[in-house]
Amino acid sequence: MRRFSGFFFLAALILALAIGANTAVFTAAESLILRPLPYRDAHQLVAIHEVLRTGAEADTTLEALADYQRTGVFQSVAVGRPRSFGFQGPNGGAVQVFIAGMVTQEWLPALGIAPAEGRLFRENEPNVVVLSAASRERLFGAEPALGRTVAINSQPATVIGILPPHARDIWNDQRIDAWVPLSHADYGGRRDPRTLSGIARLAGDPAQAQAALNVLAQQWSQAYPTHRNGGLLLRDLRQELQGPYQRPIELLAAGALLLTLIAFANLAHLLLVQFERRRRDLAIRISLGARLADLARAFFAESALIAATGAAAGAVIAVGLLRLVPFGVKPSSLTFAFAAGAGILTALLLPLLPLWQTRRLVLEREMREGGPAVAGGRRSHRVRAAIVAAEVAVSVVLLTGCLLLARSLQQVLAVDPGFEVEQVYRFGLGIPEGRYNTDAKMAAFYPRLEAELKAVPGISAAGVGMRLPLFGNSTNPRFNFPGEEPQTARRNIASNGYFETLGIGLRDGRLFRTTEAENVAVVNETFVRQFGRGLGQRFQFQWNTPQQATIVGVVADVPQVSLDVAPLPEIYLNIAQFPIEGMQVVARTRDGANGLAEALRRADPDLESIKPEPMSVWVERSVGDRRLTLSISAGLALLAIALAGVGLYGVIASLAAARHREMALRSALGASPADILRLVLGQALRLTLPGLLLGLGAALWFADLLRSQLFGVGATDPLALGGVVLGIGLLALAAGLLPALRARRADPAQTLR
Repeated sequence: MRRFSGFFFLAALILALAIGANTAVFTAAESLILRPLPYRDAHQLVAIHEVLRTGAEADTTLEALADYQRTGVFQSVAVGRPRSFGFQGPNGGAVQVFIAGMVTQEWLPALGIAPAEGRLFRENEPNVVVLSAASRERLFGAEPALGRTVAINSQPATVIGILPPHARDIWNDQRIDAWVPLSHADYGGRRDPRTLSGIARLAGDPAQAQAALNVLAQQWSQAYPTHRNGGLLLRDLRQELQGPYQRPIELLAAGALLLTLIAFANLAHLLLVQFERRRRDLAIRISLGARLADLARAFFAESALIAATGAAAGAVIAVGLLRLVPFGVKPSSLTFAFAAGAGILTALLLPLLPLWQTRRLVLEREMREGGPAVAGGRRSHRVRAAIVAAEVAVSVVLLTGCLLLARSLQQVLAVDPGFEVEQVYRFGLGIPEGRYNTDAKMAAFYPRLEAELKAVPGISAAGVGMRLPLFGNSTNPRFNFPGEEPQTARRNIASNGYFETLGIGLRDGRLFRTTEAENVAVVNETFVRQFGRGLGQRFQFQWNTPQQATIVGVVADVPQVSLDVAPLPEIYLNIAQFPIEGMQVVARTRDGANGLAEALRRADPDLESIKPEPMSVWVERSVGDRRLTLSISAGLALLAIALAGVGLYGVIASLAAARHREMALRSALGASPADILRLVLGQALRLTLPGLLLGLGAALWFADLLRSQLFGVGATDPLALGGVVLGIGLLALAAGLLPALRARRADPAQTLR
């Protein structure tokens, strides 16, 4: 192996990259979309969605729960949602922010989750809590927990149950620390807004259950004609939870497959080069009586060593790749089993090409030929040129996708967000409801908090709002102008400091006053354009009871969902008139997060902020999915280009070596070194051209698959395609440069002698 150490290490490296990429994709797919859900008889579990007349899917309500139960097609059905609470242990102390699932009685039983200790709660049972195993440890340590009291937003609650360590709720993006009964007072008595997740365990056939819900939806349409209900939808819970990962995994798998094609094309090229180097040795061994079976054993032994090394290194690469993918996927025994299986398969396939070449070896011709070991025949060069064309074509596809995604991200980041990001920080709050149990108390708290923040040196503005820009998708509540059909708009609640801190400009009218004679609202420009109503217009909406408000101001649009989604109509209500907990606080400060915690303690010593962070991080998170997809595609594209470059270099070097006598003769007849350089580099460009053309055709088809990921650019974006052509041209020149310089420096007299 010492003689062929270069071949061995290069082949093992190529294998490691291919096996690593595929192992990482397999592990992510197995964890996110192939692994069964961790619930008893998970095939019986479904998610329930209300469908609006527009066709959009929405969550459901507590009021609908009884209707679902009456259909008789479910063993159990429940609704719930996650929410942050401030928890304190039995001895008081610092407030810890927990994410709790506010759920109805059948939620955990429907999922098949039973407590490890104690019991679960009954419907609307007051002042009780069920803890996760980790939360029990945080609050009580090694002490007993059942029957003891904790404070939840300053309200006492008795611990009645502890869930087992492996218990997991359906909200993938949030760690659930505790479960409390869903408050009927807060969520009952209304069918809008739809803010609760619905789950059920089927009693029979899914089609029968869907038919029953279709009948129920028709009954709702007749009973609640203004409810905007367009139907009810059941979706398998596995598809509900794993569906969002489907597209990213498919893109990863497609990229890994293309990378694998390049890797195996490169391996085939290496094997051909290696065979050409060993051709005379093999011919001599055959002439001395070696049988094909003897040579096959040697080939398989070499392949097994290469494959074992590549599989081991590939497993390490896969573990590293999984750490870069923010899906929370961890390697398992299946990760290493897949890498080992890929290594075994490779060990079996790798020797087939040299065996096929050896079988075609003609002993007499090889003994007679005696040409250079590197050169090979024209057939071999054609095969290797075809392999390089395939590698270049696949590289072009990946590079095109990468550049289109990069151009899309560039277009997204060029969108004016309409609000200030620099020097602005945001954080959430856990409000003790026990002490802020009236609207008046809560309405008085937020101005006090703003005043404490503004008193901190370096903080020039502060405010509060229910939803920040780029908050993401949410249910848009109904409202209506007097005598007209209901409409929908985004609803926000804010103080004047919210607009000032974020730099959201006032376009017409005024903002809120300290005291108002009636309910007032501010709307955005899209609201005015879409509904044709502005200052002085009254509208009606639901807020526990029917309410009315008058529009007194119009502010600039800000993107609510993401930078690549147009602003929606938005209504801002006055926080002094509609105070609620769970607000977001924003502050413009020259000194980072310094002073925020102290100001919060002065406003209320029992409060704890949730994740203070710069608004720039908030904005960056909104394009995180795009950056992730771009990073993955860029990594695959760069790897593919590197592998294609290696293959192209090998072919050009081989061809240059085969033509070294011809080049020496040209030099002797008067060709300059520059002519020799142009000859070799021109050959490199000619070898690349078929792959470039083939790849561009395939890339246009592949770009259609990326259409949902593109923003502001088309599949034939000239800058992206121009970048591909330039990149592949530079690759060809770089791959041909070293062989060209070597040929240019060759001494004609030495070569012809």
